[in-house]
Amino acid sequence: MSTEENVNTESDLEQLRPLLAKQHDDYREMLQEPIDNSISATVQNERYYDDPEPFTIQLDFERTPETCRVIIADAGKGMSREVIRDYVFSTGDTNYSNGILNNIGAGLKASICWCEESLQSTQGPSVYENRFHVLSREPDASTIQRVDGPIGGGLTVYDSDDEELWNDGAEKLSHQEHGTRVHLTCAVENFDSGVATIAQNMSTKMRYIQEELGVKFQHLLQAHEDNNIFITFRDINEDGEIEEEDEYEVVPISPDFKAKPDDLEIGEITDYGSYDEFEEELSELDSSTYGEEQYGYESTVFEFEETGEKYYISYEYGELDLPAMYDAVDAEERDLKITSPQTEGFRWRYKWNQEGTGVDIYGNGRILDTAEWVFDLTWNNQYNGYCGMVRIIPASPTEYEVPTKNDKTGVEKGSKLWQRLVEWLDSEQFKPESTYNEGSQSKIGDSSDVDDDGTDADGGDDGSEDADSSDIDSNEDEQEEAGTTGSGSNSVTTGTGGASTATGEGGENTPDDEFDDRVSAVAERLREEAERVDRDVEADGVDIQLVSKYSGAEDILHLVVEDVAKPEDVYRAMLYQDHYKRLDRSYGGTQIWASEATDPAERDLRELENRRDEHGDHYDIELRTYE
Repeated sequence: MSTEENVNTESDLEQLRPLLAKQHDDYREMLQEPIDNSISATVQNERYYDDPEPFTIQLDFERTPETCRVIIADAGKGMSREVIRDYVFSTGDTNYSNGILNNIGAGLKASICWCEESLQSTQGPSVYENRFHVLSREPDASTIQRVDGPIGGGLTVYDSDDEELWNDGAEKLSHQEHGTRVHLTCAVENFDSGVATIAQNMSTKMRYIQEELGVKFQHLLQAHEDNNIFITFRDINEDGEIEEEDEYEVVPISPDFKAKPDDLEIGEITDYGSYDEFEEELSELDSSTYGEEQYGYESTVFEFEETGEKYYISYEYGELDLPAMYDAVDAEERDLKITSPQTEGFRWRYKWNQEGTGVDIYGNGRILDTAEWVFDLTWNNQYNGYCGMVRIIPASPTEYEVPTKNDKTGVEKGSKLWQRLVEWLDSEQFKPESTYNEGSQSKIGDSSDVDDDGTDADGGDDGSEDADSSDIDSNEDEQEEAGTTGSGSNSVTTGTGGASTATGEGGENTPDDEFDDRVSAVAERLREEAERVDRDVEADGVDIQLVSKYSGAEDILHLVVEDVAKPEDVYRAMLYQDHYKRLDRSYGGTQIWASEATDPAERDLRELENRRDEHGDHYDIELRTYE
């Protein structure tokens, strides 16, 4: 065999680079692809849980003033030269997939292209000097198979004996004999904006990734005691000196529920020899033993005659017990618990606000979607703390899997499986109950923090009683990300009243008169196109900021936010529509005015086309920018 062979790409990857790069919105999406591939090196399908084989993955980050380099290393079975040559970089064959989360067809190429586009669009770092490397070695192989970037430079795969590069960023692996290493480098600004945006410290950003992976891979990490994901990192200053370095172990972070009986030992579907055994044990649960808060654990089967596919579904749901979850992962010692005026919880997903509310969907090895609001209810903060965990297991996992989007990062929302799942979940049995009911612990077990109407008693201006000021100051940057799931917003807002209260990096509230000026400016702009603009219109208990009226046309409602629109602003706009139409007034839509929208908010806006208001009509809500 020749020591060097051309890689089959089918197409000009240099020309396709911008298009492939757009498959990922930010750094964390880019990073997910090679991590999924490393998981797939060991986990082939859901049968893995029958006899789990341990896996170890290491993520090694190095940030400099110009770049951030990550090495994703695993101790899996590695890839042969033929696989690397014919499939990994090919755009002509997207059918090759070896593993439960493997997406060789586009995933790794898209991540590489995202990084190269990041470097290309930034003045300073060289694409060539920061080129990618892919190294892989199979068991008993004497040499390493290696490909170097850039992606448009005429790729070749060749034998390598560079053991130093092979071992770099892989010291936490269980062995060095075989596996895969992927080296990816992007511009530092794209890393910083994509991970805990406001945070400056590398340790805070790494904690954020640690928690996200702990949630997404909670099931696999618990499948075997030796399953591990390690994070190592260094932060290097302009003088080349290491300012900060550390290592974290990713711990599984799973939801726990206040009303779940302490002696309830029912596991997941894959813990049993068959679905029938699981369902039989589940049927013996006695709901009278549950606590006062909402809790339930149900199952069902979906069969699709046209495809012959069958899926086993389980759903556990209720009000989160955050203190128990903290204890389970030693949150205090690991610095996983956060506290701010807005919320309390973990940095990512499980917390006492909107981002911590909704349904998580497990499929194909990890959590595919989080905080899905599948209920025919308009969200508001009385449902804070409601969480559900859906697990979807194919009856024949070697033949088919849960249908996902092209990048395998979420369930395919147009699939019949998803449509049937939403229909099943949107039943009276599963619908969230108010977490402010009598007997319910309204906020982390301290009812004094909440007024009778379910809002924070302190108005969100001060920290919770048990949080000292150092907790709040040190976690201000994480709270931005905790509220937006890493969206890149520069402010923390509360959307319950429409008029957001913004918090800057220094923690000072934006004065009300400045926000009034913003609303007034929007009103003046609307008067240029409308016959009349009314301000502070009350509609069946909801105060609508602006209503523009037009001769011979329907009224338009306007929600003005301080800066960046977030999911809570989308839900506030939904309330606008529901309540305004109760008055039998002419309704032509709602516009959210903001500088931009976070990724979760944009996703919610897109998905509104599948949801109807309380009057049976589709929601008509759009984003409108100040500029």
